[in-house]
Amino acid sequence: MRQSVSKAAYVCKYACKLVSAILLVVALLGLAGCNNENDSSSGVETLTVGASPAPHARILNFLTYEMYAAGINLVVVEYTDFVQPNTALAAGDIDANFFQHRPFMEYFNEENDASLVPVTGVLFLPQGLYPGQMDSLEDIADGARIAIPSDPSNGGRALSLLCTAGLIVLTEDVCLDARLCDVIENPYNLEFVEVGAAQMPGVLDDVDFAIINGGVAMQAGIDFDTALIAESGDCPAAEQFTNYLVTRSDRENNEAIQRLAELLNSDMVRDFIENRYGGRVIPMF
Repeated sequence: MRQSVSKAAYVCKYACKLVSAILLVVALLGLAGCNNENDSSSGVETLTVGASPAPHARILNFLTYEMYAAGINLVVVEYTDFVQPNTALAAGDIDANFFQHRPFMEYFNEENDASLVPVTGVLFLPQGLYPGQMDSLEDIADGARIAIPSDPSNGGRALSLLCTAGLIVLTEDVCLDARLCDVIENPYNLEFVEVGAAQMPGVLDDVDFAIINGGVAMQAGIDFDTALIAESGDCPAAEQFTNYLVTRSDRENNEAIQRLAELLNSDMVRDFIENRYGGRVIPMF
């Protein structure tokens, strides 16, 4: 009899402990549910922005604390090409992007029947002529091969840079809108190889020279100081090819996007750009 009672007490004791443990788990789950509900109702808005890794994504990441202080969770998605960030924005997968200049955005709109709009201009990335198989322009060979960006906006800019350097002559007044058909004098019989702007570093070993956008060169780890010729902050290209924060027309007046635009044009961002990048990245505000 004593054995029976002892066993019952033992079972009762551990049954109580089991029930207590279950109740504790339920309570913790309930608390977690309350925390999730508080997060979702805290008023923090998520803003997803696509960007090139450098310098655009780095600048955005620099602003995440300031954005969160304004009630906005800034999520930065990095892209390594110039097609996906616009495609994703047009499809509504992201809220804005930061990597491109206005002519490139307009070209995308025309080609894809899209409605992307510029929000604010932020920076200029000088385009440069970088050495490939040849390392100097002093003894440039007849028939040298030069890679230029294949899209019209960056391609025209590249031809203008070559014209400024005296390597070609363009039809009068075409300047930054130049096309290959506008080359009227080519004393070195240069051969132009058209390559996607983002893929330009990969062809350096196959051509004599390549004209590379500043952000692409930075992302590839190419030293800006190795450029044989380069645009400056006061050249005609600087204003036309300023990089913008871009969104869709239906999101243009969104408060979170407008707050990000304000921060991108702030003194703190100017200081960040100048201290970190020097002349490789030029603030345009």
